[in-house]
Amino acid sequence: TFEDQVAGKINGSLDFDGVDDYVDLGDVLNLSLPVTISAWINMRAFATVSGIFTTDKTAGTFHSGIWFEVATSGALAVHYGDGIDCSTPNRRTKTGTTVLAFNNWYHVVAVVQGATDMQLYRNGVDDGGTYAGTGASLVHTTRPAAIGRNMDCDGTTVRDVDGLIDEVRVSTVPRSLAWIQTEYNNTTKD
Repeated sequence: TFEDQVAGKINGSLDFDGVDDYVDLGDVLNLSLPVTISAWINMRAFATVSGIFTTDKTAGTFHSGIWFEVATSGALAVHYGDGIDCSTPNRRTKTGTTVLAFNNWYHVVAVVQGATDMQLYRNGVDDGGTYAGTGASLVHTTRPAAIGRNMDCDGTTVRDVDGLIDEVRVSTVPRSLAWIQTEYNNTTKD
């Protein structure tokens, strides 16, 4: 809504309350790999997982689509599901190493090219991380894509962002470190 549009990193952002604010994009992003997702985020809290962007993990009782989030630990994580069920083996995950601080702007990027070929970047720096899961190929559903939310596999628990999100971008090109650093540097200039 209008009151959720606030000053942001680049010209304006959306303010998500961590309770029920999110942007429903409809069933528009049935992407295949590779995928690059980027955004500027400024988190107020992450007591639970905070969904930055998802292609279709907004309902249901199985892992599907691609979802990019801030984990409960405060680290970045990117996942994709194979449509089987909600167990860990039925998804692929990479979780970064850096714990984000509250009330700071971060340029965050996830590049997903395959099961063990995912990169997470924070402010133009590779965040490293660890892999989990043994899921098969990426599967999509007809669920809507969303900014500021994803859904837990119980089908009812939402994972909403408490903070600001600006400049969400999705590409079917695996962006290089040099490209990501250029994007970051170009958007931090005054």
